[in-house]
Amino acid sequence: MKYKKKELVEFIGATAVVLSLLFLGYELRMNRQVAMNDSLGSAMDSTTTMLSTISENASTWRRGCINEELSADEEMIFSALVVSVDRFFFFRFQRADKGITGVDPAAWPRQTAIHRLLFPGFDKKWLEIYGVRSGNPYFEAVHSNYAALKNEWGPGMQDASLCGVSSF
Repeated sequence: MKYKKKELVEFIGATAVVLSLLFLGYELRMNRQVAMNDSLGSAMDSTTTMLSTISENASTWRRGCINEELSADEEMIFSALVVSVDRFFFFRFQRADKGITGVDPAAWPRQTAIHRLLFPGFDKKWLEIYGVRSGNPYFEAVHSNYAALKNEWGPGMQDASLCGVSSF
């Protein structure tokens, strides 16, 4: 009788451990889903903010993208917009690279490279701000995509009609 009691207690203990692990797995899955939803909400907010800022400064954005001369104040605004666009793609790359989204991480540095290639003013300002950084997977991917696209597309591909807004 004593032996059966011990087996019963061990069985209950083992069952409790298994149930605890199942519950933990369920909680982890739910927390990941919440994090993904929060990330999506944050991405939507940042997209809205960036597009709103670009639209509020549309003339500066368009003129900067095609490399027209800008006043000192416009240069400051255009620099902030270039950083905003780059960070838009960079943070999406980071989330995709960590598996938070289902998007291929390579899509985001490619978008930055496309902006650099299509809009000479964006390219010039982006290089002023970020230069030729190495050791960072995002920047290395931007540079390699830019080189590949430049060879693939050739000269004369600039088109400031929407100045990059169509690819956000």
